[in-house]
Amino acid sequence: MENKQLTNNRRSFIKKSALTGSVLAISITGSPEAKRSRFKRKNPSSAELLQVGVLTTQGGHIHSIWGPLINPVGGKTRLTGMVMSHAWDIDSDNLDGFAKKFKVEKVKNYYDMIGKVDAVIMADFKSLFHNQDLVRPYLEAGVPIFINRPFASSLDNARDMLDTAKKNNTPVMCGSSLEYVQAVDSIRKEIPELGELTGYVADNAMSDYATHGVHGIYFVYACVGGGIKSVSYQAEDWTRPNGVMTFRYKGRDGGADFWGALQQGYRSGSAWIKVCGRGSTARKDGYKNDVSVERQMDWPREGRGNVVDSAIWLPMIHEMQRMFETGAMPEPYENIYEKTQMFIGGFYSLLEKDGAPVSLEAIPPGWECPQNRRPMDAHHYPEGFFR
Repeated sequence: MENKQLTNNRRSFIKKSALTGSVLAISITGSPEAKRSRFKRKNPSSAELLQVGVLTTQGGHIHSIWGPLINPVGGKTRLTGMVMSHAWDIDSDNLDGFAKKFKVEKVKNYYDMIGKVDAVIMADFKSLFHNQDLVRPYLEAGVPIFINRPFASSLDNARDMLDTAKKNNTPVMCGSSLEYVQAVDSIRKEIPELGELTGYVADNAMSDYATHGVHGIYFVYACVGGGIKSVSYQAEDWTRPNGVMTFRYKGRDGGADFWGALQQGYRSGSAWIKVCGRGSTARKDGYKNDVSVERQMDWPREGRGNVVDSAIWLPMIHEMQRMFETGAMPEPYENIYEKTQMFIGGFYSLLEKDGAPVSLEAIPPGWECPQNRRPMDAHHYPEGFFR
């Protein structure tokens, strides 16, 4: 994979999707559904709301975090230009509770929201092993979609989704809230001043590697960029806070390769990174002064209204809405694939190579992450459920 250089502006990572003004929605059987024009706001101050479908309603994110930000409950103020209007889940009791809480319309089949919504959020960790099946009808229909981390259970499944999206010019986003906090924007602006990068150290809070350790992977990727050659992950138990990851990067602008280390040893919400470089000012002896920048992302816990929402989750929700409205992805398809390589590679290093470094190109495309440890559930859907 080519080295993806860090730039000053997050938006320069975007490869804008060439989108048509409207899409012809295709059902899972291939028959045409009703056309739905691409959402277009009349003007930046207009009050119309983009309609979002929720694909799987289980899990704390859509129930307790993103959901109340999009469909305010409990007296909260509306903070977005979106509204959840439709939802589907295989668990009818969970779907009933979600529909009652957020006043959304339930649909019978997972593909039934095509033609009814402007965009889709796919949120459930338990569905990871079937993400590619659940989202395929929407990708084929050109419906903009947010797919929750860690995106895919294997590189084959990741490539399947991304190739389908490319073929149909479908905007896709897979993100962590830590990618969009102010600390990341700040450090990205300062890193170019470091000159040739020589490495970084970072940490992030986690409950388990699969659902929250991946936050740290996305965090360092957002700060430093791509171009990873290999990954390693050493830990006693990936289901609890412990362990460390390393990433080897291709040298940039003719420089030497450099390494990053990501520690994941605590549970309370936070993230930190220190990036080092050779500097840009030569000394009289011919050497340069080593320099570094560091940033801490603290989790506000004052409990004052929307403080936590605004600092942690709302920036990502706003980026999601921007993609839904404009079709402009926050990052290219290949960045999503490389982040997935880092995640799957970490698991592969730990479980198959005793923590040794693994080249991204050496990860077997069909190798899947663990299926039998919570919250992973490869049997969440009955055999033959997807056609």
